[in-house]
Amino acid sequence: MTNLDANDTSRPGIGAALIAFAIFAGICAGSIAVARRHGTLYDDIPPGDRSAETSRQENVEAHAIMREARYSSDSQAFRSAELVAIAGRGVLDLSAAKMKGDSGRLEVVVIAGAAVVKVPPDWAVMSADNVAAAGAIENYAKKAEGSEVKKVHLEAFVLAGRIEVVH
Repeated sequence: MTNLDANDTSRPGIGAALIAFAIFAGICAGSIAVARRHGTLYDDIPPGDRSAETSRQENVEAHAIMREARYSSDSQAFRSAELVAIAGRGVLDLSAAKMKGDSGRLEVVVIAGAAVVKVPPDWAVMSADNVAAAGAIENYAKKAEGSEVKKVHLEAFVLAGRIEVVH
């Protein structure tokens, strides 16, 4: 028999430990999935860490895993972009891109990091399926300027981080 007092609250509960473990497991699983999808942290990154990259493709993929990375696109046929930041800070500048068609897609995943996406002033970013746990999704690009407004559908996931979408 143990002498446990029912009112003793000096010890953390098993529930808190399980929640902490689940969060840690989620971060690890996300890191592994991104690393498998984009290669390891050390693939094709020169000493000193690559800090900027430009793309002219219609589908842009960017990632910042445990580092700061800046990407830009001047694509003349933009369709979609993906930005993943895990324990890092990613900046995706699409302000020089031109959209192919009337709509595009933007997918942003942040786990213990930050992401900033800059879009042209004639793009209206509409939130779709967004999840924020211990984080924030700030969409400052909901309204567009100009006569030919293009729509971008934002799908975002944040766990202990922040996403900003700006003009």
